[in-house]
Amino acid sequence: MSARSPWRHLLYKNLATISLSGDVIDLGGSRKSAYYKNFKGEFSLAVANMDDDTKDITVDLEQPFPIEASKYDHVLCINVLEHIFNYQNVIHETQRILKPGGQALFAVPFLIQVHPSPHDYWRFTGETLNRLFSEAGFTQVTVEPIGTGVCSAIVQMKSNLLHFHFLRHLASWLAFTGDAILARLYKKPTFSKEFYTLGYVIKAKK
Repeated sequence: MSARSPWRHLLYKNLATISLSGDVIDLGGSRKSAYYKNFKGEFSLAVANMDDDTKDITVDLEQPFPIEASKYDHVLCINVLEHIFNYQNVIHETQRILKPGGQALFAVPFLIQVHPSPHDYWRFTGETLNRLFSEAGFTQVTVEPIGTGVCSAIVQMKSNLLHFHFLRHLASWLAFTGDAILARLYKKPTFSKEFYTLGYVIKAKK
């Protein structure tokens, strides 16, 4: 397994604080993904995808989902939304298939190289994501920036050049340490994760 980039390292750390329960569907995911083991709680998981051989439900995320309304307690969509041209369909259909009081949990990268899978269409700011989910009818929308500051942003954009595991680990450690030092030296948010966001975790209630 390759060493994680700063984005994935910090994202998985964030996901480890989240507890899931009941019926959960992962849009565009795979049972081979490493992030499932980070979640707390007991839950029943269904994977929705077009091509992945671990999927439970065949779903074209560009089209209305063949899933009944108000079915799931949680809907996951991790590192997927940027690959979907009709991204508003994903957000609106997520709202439809959630049970009342259910929660959507999305993770969307921001400072990351182009990475087709098989396409790569979008980068969303936190302000955009907040508005998209609010206008889709969600409540209690929170959009959390993921990162530590300018140093982690630099390493994130260069991480593909670091082919050896120990170099990635060392670069990430130096970046996180550098950002901690900058945060102590500069009280203004100029070098902070709000200005140099690696990506966002979105939580939204139906």
